[in-house]
Amino acid sequence: MNREEPTWQFEATEAVDMASAAAAPPVIDRFEIAYGPGIRQRGAAYRAGSFKSRGAILFADGEVRILTRAKRLFGADVETDLRLTPRNIYNVVVTATLIRFDAIVEPGTFQTILIRANSGSDACAIASQLPTSMTPEFAAESTRMNRFLDGMASRTPHVWVTWALVALNVLVYLAMIESGGGFPKMSGQTALAFGSNFGPDTLNGEWWRLLASMFIHFSLVHITFNMVVLVQMGRIAERLFGNARFAALYFFTGLTASLTSLCWHPILNSAGASGAIFGVLGALLAYVIRYRASMPTTIQAQRFRSVVFIVVYSLFNGLTHQGIDNAAHIGGLISGFLMGWLLARPIGAEESRLGSRDVVLLSTSLAAFVIAGLFFQAVRSNSTPAAQQELAFAVVERQEAIDELKASKDASAMLPMIRHPEQHDAFITRIRTTVWPEWNALYERMNNTVLPPGSQRAPLRAAQLRYYDDMRQAWLDLADQGTSRENPGSGAAQKIRALLADAKVQRTLAAKLSTQW
Repeated sequence: MNREEPTWQFEATEAVDMASAAAAPPVIDRFEIAYGPGIRQRGAAYRAGSFKSRGAILFADGEVRILTRAKRLFGADVETDLRLTPRNIYNVVVTATLIRFDAIVEPGTFQTILIRANSGSDACAIASQLPTSMTPEFAAESTRMNRFLDGMASRTPHVWVTWALVALNVLVYLAMIESGGGFPKMSGQTALAFGSNFGPDTLNGEWWRLLASMFIHFSLVHITFNMVVLVQMGRIAERLFGNARFAALYFFTGLTASLTSLCWHPILNSAGASGAIFGVLGALLAYVIRYRASMPTTIQAQRFRSVVFIVVYSLFNGLTHQGIDNAAHIGGLISGFLMGWLLARPIGAEESRLGSRDVVLLSTSLAAFVIAGLFFQAVRSNSTPAAQQELAFAVVERQEAIDELKASKDASAMLPMIRHPEQHDAFITRIRTTVWPEWNALYERMNNTVLPPGSQRAPLRAAQLRYYDDMRQAWLDLADQGTSRENPGSGAAQKIRALLADAKVQRTLAAKLSTQW
């Protein structure tokens, strides 16, 4: 009896557990979700109108149930209660926290379902309980997608060129700030010192500016926008073209953009990575067009729309806002498209390194373009007196900005002397020996620098000339008034105030006109 007792106890326990299981409710797998009604399709991508409808997806008794509610400000809440049979669910796709699948919700009614899980792990857990059935068309596209993504990862295991370019741009910007260039906006003089593309300097033998200007930015907004686009599009292009080809594309199109800017408006102080970035966009556009038949439909549509949107937006922004170098953008875009077309290879090609034929082709194209561009620009800039006058004015304008800043600082430094009567004579002497000569020199140099007839920069020269004349005359009158010790309410004082008011107007006008160049 003692030997049989454990067996009896086991059988009794087993019977009790079975009875409990029979009486207990069925196990239900439940996940919190947001349901996206109002599905719309753009190409091969799906978007929901919103994910305000929140609730859960439940798996129980061979049924998939989506039960959600969306609160409304006015009226009754909107409830959703979808009961789906697993055999009627197809084409499950998981993207981060989004799960999309097609389902027959009722006989003859086919619907695309889009839900959002609370986390990526929840999304995967939900997808694991959904059927793996696919329609033939979806299965073919899924196979193409997986093969394409695997091919990109195999061609370019590590995307390091893009991140290296971003790091270099940021380091240069930080170095410019550290040098006292300004923040968040950078001074034009600092940009010139670091190597911006300025025609009079570049054409005078400083050809290194064509390359250096690709890593210089004028403001925090400028570098932030460029780096965001470079990260988004550069990583994709580097995956498609490979590290070496991508690096060659970037530097080639950047140099081409600098040359195009130099050819179009050599007197512009131009800098930024956007010319090279437009080259990357052009190369992506060329790749999508050339190999559209072998690319997954979703990726092809997304890349094409992204590139076109950025290009159109940037070019339109350049046409409607002053100070944007559209010439560099267009030069980078065209050269990127052409070179991208030549260097693009379909995913799955065995060769992963830059071949000798490509090296020769790229080097020859780069050398030919650079030589032709430099020759054309040198001839264009030095063959006519009008071009020479425009360049000479740009040089003078740059020097005037430096000297004007010094004159303003010298004037500001001596203004506190007005509060001390004992320093009256010293104040008048400083005006006659330092301040007035500085503003007079600014006026005389600008007055002696001519522009060709019909120059578009003539209004700028006129505004600056009048501004300098107002300032030199105001300081001279102030010195004369101080010497004669006239009453502050006299006519001379009123004249000084009028001159300063006009100077302020002309300075504002000159600043506005200068942004057009």
